[in-house]
Amino acid sequence: MSRSEELVDAEYVEEGKGYESISRDALQDRRLSYKARGVMAYLKSKPPKWRTSTQAIAGDSDKDGYDAVNAGIKELETLGYFARLKRQGERGRWQWLWIYSDSPAAVAKRVARWEAEHGPSAPRSGPQTAAPPKT
Repeated sequence: MSRSEELVDAEYVEEGKGYESISRDALQDRRLSYKARGVMAYLKSKPPKWRTSTQAIAGDSDKDGYDAVNAGIKELETLGYFARLKRQGERGRWQWLWIYSDSPAAVAKRVARWEAEHGPSAPRSGPQTAAPPKT
């Protein structure tokens, strides 16, 4: 994906009340770097449905660039906290949806619902989601 990417739809899957906290399980998931935890915190601070891109997120930081933000997102994706879904739209253009949560189970559930509604997401290269951590 190039750095001049289009905006994508992003959707936070909320479980429970609408507050700005991150589950203890996610914060203490030792598989996550502090960079990935910071990206998760940033994503959760945004409205439930918004349009963004990795480049736009990186633009909100004076310290971290595109590569750092993208690495954090890939890490979240690998561990099941983030999913990138895509399908070909009516006019042949790819449509993307990012699903993220501090609960890998919530992400998996939302991805299953999306795929039931739209069919399987088109394959993409890169990390695949992993099973949620065992607590």
